[in-house]
Amino acid sequence: MFQYRAVLVRLRQSDSDRDIARARLMGRPKVAALRALALREGWLALAPALSVTPRLSSACFPRRLSTNRKESIR
Repeated sequence: MFQYRAVLVRLRQSDSDRDIARARLMGRPKVAALRALALREGWLALAPALSVTPRLSSACFPRRLSTNRKESIR
Protein backbone atom coordinates (compact mmCIF):
# COMPACT_ATOMS: atom_id res chain seq x y z
CA MET A 1 0.00 0.00 0.00
CA PHE A 2 2.89 2.35 0.79
CA GLN A 3 4.17 1.94 -2.76
CA TYR A 4 0.83 2.99 -4.27
CA ARG A 5 0.56 6.03 -2.02
CA ALA A 6 4.14 7.05 -2.88
CA VAL A 7 3.32 6.80 -6.59
CA LEU A 8 0.15 8.85 -6.08
CA VAL A 9 2.20 11.56 -4.38
CA ARG A 10 4.61 11.58 -7.32
CA LEU A 11 1.69 11.71 -9.78
CA ARG A 12 0.24 14.67 -7.91
CA GLN A 13 3.61 16.40 -8.32
CA SER A 14 3.25 15.93 -12.11
CA ASP A 15 6.08 13.42 -12.39
CA SER A 16 6.01 11.38 -15.58
CA ASP A 17 5.48 7.63 -15.72
CA ARG A 18 9.07 7.25 -16.84
CA ASP A 19 10.41 9.26 -13.87
CA ILE A 20 8.43 7.11 -11.44
CA ALA A 21 9.65 3.92 -13.11
CA ARG A 22 13.21 5.22 -13.06
CA ALA A 23 12.89 5.68 -9.29
CA ARG A 24 11.97 1.96 -9.20
CA LEU A 25 8.68 2.53 -7.41
CA MET A 26 6.56 0.81 -10.05
CA GLY A 27 6.79 -0.20 -13.70
CA ARG A 28 5.51 2.08 -16.45
CA PRO A 29 2.45 -0.01 -17.41
CA LYS A 30 1.28 -0.20 -13.78
CA VAL A 31 1.92 3.53 -13.28
CA ALA A 32 -0.18 4.26 -16.36
CA ALA A 33 -3.00 2.09 -15.01
CA LEU A 34 -2.79 3.79 -11.60
CA ARG A 35 -2.78 7.22 -13.27
CA ALA A 36 -5.95 6.34 -15.19
CA LEU A 37 -7.62 5.11 -11.98
CA ALA A 38 -6.51 8.23 -10.07
CA LEU A 39 -7.87 10.51 -12.78
CA ARG A 40 -11.17 8.64 -12.80
CA GLU A 41 -11.47 8.80 -8.98
CA GLY A 42 -10.25 12.41 -8.66
CA TRP A 43 -7.21 11.55 -6.53
CA LEU A 44 -4.85 13.84 -8.45
CA ALA A 45 -6.56 17.04 -7.33
CA LEU A 46 -4.16 19.00 -5.12
CA ALA A 47 -6.81 20.51 -2.85
CA PRO A 48 -7.84 17.52 -0.71
CA ALA A 49 -5.36 15.68 1.45
CA LEU A 50 -4.35 12.25 0.22
CA SER A 51 -6.42 10.12 2.59
CA VAL A 52 -7.92 7.65 0.15
CA THR A 53 -6.50 4.53 1.75
CA PRO A 54 -9.72 2.48 2.00
CA ARG A 55 -10.84 3.45 -1.49
CA LEU A 56 -7.32 2.96 -2.84
CA SER A 57 -7.09 -0.44 -1.24
CA SER A 58 -10.39 -1.62 -2.67
CA ALA A 59 -9.60 -0.19 -6.12
CA CYS A 60 -6.08 -1.58 -6.43
CA PHE A 61 -6.61 -4.85 -4.60
CA PRO A 62 -10.12 -6.10 -5.37
CA ARG A 63 -11.30 -9.10 -3.39
CA ARG A 64 -11.03 -12.27 -5.41
CA LEU A 65 -12.86 -15.48 -4.92
CA SER A 66 -10.67 -18.44 -4.32
CA THR A 67 -10.44 -20.84 -7.23
CA ASN A 68 -9.28 -23.63 -4.95
CA ARG A 69 -12.65 -24.29 -3.36
CA LYS A 70 -13.38 -27.96 -3.07
CA GLU A 71 -16.91 -28.88 -3.82
CA SER A 72 -18.39 -31.59 -1.68
CA ILE A 73 -19.17 -34.75 -3.58
CA ARG A 74 -22.40 -36.38 -2.53
